[in-house]
Amino acid sequence: MDKLFCNHCGFERPQDESDCPNCGAPSPVVKENTNKRFLIFFVILIVFCAIAIAWLPR
Repeated sequence: MDKLFCNHCGFERPQDESDCPNCGAPSPVVKENTNKRFLIFFVILIVFCAIAIAWLPR
């Protein structure tokens, strides 16, 4: 198993922790996952709006 270290304080932390137990800095892996979810949600919203606009009566 690879050792993970906090990018902020350098403390060794477990892989399953979302925040550093030493300084509380958020894990970059969690942030990347959050950005991916937001991007997927945004793309779905844009597609839904485009379909709604196409179906509006003229």
